[in-house]
Amino acid sequence: MSGHVGSSTGHRALCRQRLFQQEGYSAVSMRKVAAEAGCTPKTVSACFDSKIDILGLLWSEVFATLFDRLHALAMAETDPRDRLHAVSRAYVAFCLENREHYFLVFMPRGLSRTDVEGFVATGMPRARFELFVRCPAAVLGEAVDLERLRQRGEVLICALNGICQALITISGHDWASPEALVILNAPVPCAPRPSRTVHMSMPVLRIARPTDNIGALLPFYRDGLGLEVLGHFEDHVGFDGVMLGKPGGPYHFEFTHQRGHAVGRAPTQDHLVVFYLPEQSEWEAAVSRMRETGHEPVAAYNPYWDTLGATFEDADGYRVVLQRARW
Repeated sequence: MSGHVGSSTGHRALCRQRLFQQEGYSAVSMRKVAAEAGCTPKTVSACFDSKIDILGLLWSEVFATLFDRLHALAMAETDPRDRLHAVSRAYVAFCLENREHYFLVFMPRGLSRTDVEGFVATGMPRARFELFVRCPAAVLGEAVDLERLRQRGEVLICALNGICQALITISGHDWASPEALVILNAPVPCAPRPSRTVHMSMPVLRIARPTDNIGALLPFYRDGLGLEVLGHFEDHVGFDGVMLGKPGGPYHFEFTHQRGHAVGRAPTQDHLVVFYLPEQSEWEAAVSRMRETGHEPVAAYNPYWDTLGATFEDADGYRVVLQRARW
């Protein structure tokens, strides 16, 4: 690009995307750009050395808008894993919301390899996409060498652009949600969180709630979820109860019934207990066991849980989510 650069308003007029999107790069001439902008070819030539300079400016503006948004998200997330996933999801969302930008940057017609290499040589694209190297690096810490970190970043960039291209160009297919595709294709989707030293004994958690029919809950929690009856009692000061869990486990359920007293069903469909099962085979086995015992998945009240999970409702209307992810 030449040294003379006009006003930003003039540039926006000269750099309209319509010509490149509708006619293709090879069919666009400096004369057509001038006609589109309502000026003379000489005016265009005073601002740009060639039409690739015009397209390069358009690309730069798209990248600036996109990565300014991504950097703002990255600054707002303190947890490295959350930052990685937030930036990755936002990248795909931007492309899906601005498909004309995606076509302009990644699928322009009539462009040569030399033209693209000239833009990449400016260093701007590489500097922008460095964000996708830094984010995985922050998750993995010093456990991976620099070359390996860069490879993971490149895998992430390829995966995100592949997701965008599939969702945009093969829209007739019933794809999984963009969020699910991003999570499953991230280069560190299930990397263990750093271990933390615990300076106190881990307490045992009891999840206790009343019910009008203890017997109706047993097929769900005992047979479906595979929990064991750890103990039970009858008419203890007017209460009956049962405890279910795994022997020696860190948690268990207690269901109680006060004789002569009705408690009713769950107040909402969003009262949940969530089991995180990151291994695919373990998750599939848990879902199959629920179905084999007569419990079919229901649509989650919050659609987030349908992305990687299966939701089941017990006889009282309380729900359990089997989530195919690591916590």
